[in-house]
Amino acid sequence: MSKKLFLFPFGGSAREALVAILSSDELKKQWDVVGFIDDDSQKKGQDCCGVKVLGGKEVFEQFEDEMVLALPAHPKDYLKRKDIIAGLSLNVARFATIIHPSSVVSRDARIGYNAFVAPHCFISSKAVIGNHCIILSNTVISHDAEIGEYCCLGANVVLSGTVKIETESYIGSRVSIKEGVTVGAQSLVGIGANVVSSLEPGVVAVGNPAKVLRKNK
Repeated sequence: MSKKLFLFPFGGSAREALVAILSSDELKKQWDVVGFIDDDSQKKGQDCCGVKVLGGKEVFEQFEDEMVLALPAHPKDYLKRKDIIAGLSLNVARFATIIHPSSVVSRDARIGYNAFVAPHCFISSKAVIGNHCIILSNTVISHDAEIGEYCCLGANVVLSGTVKIETESYIGSRVSIKEGVTVGAQSLVGIGANVVSSLEPGVVAVGNPAKVLRKNK
């Protein structure tokens, strides 16, 4: 029997999660997507693939048992993700984790709650992905890599072995990170960067090889 699911907010990552669910017979049997939740009143009634925005987070009070996948993920707001998700005031037992069946996940890897792993990812031996993380399509997370809570990894990212991405970081699409490198907490790595040395917390880094552009405000 499928579980009922809300997606929050009506953004790109949540819509990608819906597409992933609808594209997989296995996921469609597990999840019945009731609708999107978004506090922007102008989005109420909009839809993706026939699934509508039902309203703001007050809807959660009307449906107390349904599961939730909360995926705020815009790079401009990545440092607000923790507060946005906390603002939903949901019991952790209500958070879903969705892994597309086309992705390969090692038996000894660990993935937290409220996580979304998009199609065609590879998550290797003893990799750890924290709570509230987003891993977009075709991303490779090699052996013993660690991704802290509230992190977002774009599409086609490659993390080599023992890489560590600390909490609340955003890794843009097509980024490659050398083995053993640490990306400090609350950092952003721009699209296509090649990270060959560790980055201190709270920086924006871009380029090949990646260099610190600025500290976060």
